[in-house]
Amino acid sequence: MNGRSQQCSKSRGDCEGCANGKDEKWTAYLHAICWEANAELFLELTDACLKQIFTLSNKRSTLRGSIVKLSKSKGGIRGRYVVDLLDRTIDTDTLPEVRFPDELLKKLWGAKRA
Repeated sequence: MNGRSQQCSKSRGDCEGCANGKDEKWTAYLHAICWEANAELFLELTDACLKQIFTLSNKRSTLRGSIVKLSKSKGGIRGRYVVDLLDRTIDTDTLPEVRFPDELLKKLWGAKRA
């Protein structure tokens, strides 16, 4: 709301966004490692992006250890990202523990605008 995401809680009957008639926009969050920056992060994926990754990974039992390459399409600052799933994977025994974005999202949703 007001240009920021928030959790939809309509299943509990108390979603402020739904009550105010805001559009619902589904997103997924993928725990990832950016090797160039040596940092763990969460990628926010749209429904279309996640479907593209699942289509590319149809022979894999899990995405864990997969190498996802994101690149910018033509179109400048408003251009879309292109997703590619590389054939090679990383040994999952060398990866950090799985993380979920729940706590980070709660922090972001609760943050006050400056």
